[in-house]
Amino acid sequence: MHRVSLSLRLTRTQDASIQRHAEAHGITRYQAAIRVMEAGLATIMASSTPTSSDGADVAAAIGELVVRAAVLERLIDRTLYTSAAAYTFARQAALSGAHDPAKLDQALSEAAGEAYRRQRDLARGER
Repeated sequence: MHRVSLSLRLTRTQDASIQRHAEAHGITRYQAAIRVMEAGLATIMASSTPTSSDGADVAAAIGELVVRAAVLERLIDRTLYTSAAAYTFARQAALSGAHDPAKLDQALSEAAGEAYRRQRDLARGER
């Protein structure tokens, strides 16, 4: 590997920081200065990767996230309704033995709707 010798001028504060780093890691001041330069160069090189100037890829990613969030919201909403309906069916079966199926379906549908709205409002922080 070919090496190039450089001479740098540091402020006293920078020199003191390098000296503290060297002492903390048990290395020479020269080795600490090299590590500091290498770490700085690596940081500069990593942050200088070109990004798109028009932001189209960022906009596309945000659009995809919005679509996914909408799908998840519908799925969670449906899951909440289903669990509220299951709860009311189980509760109704445990508490009463109604013999009119139409009345039972209507009462359970209303109870499920109420349970759903109550849980949705709680999730939104509206209650």
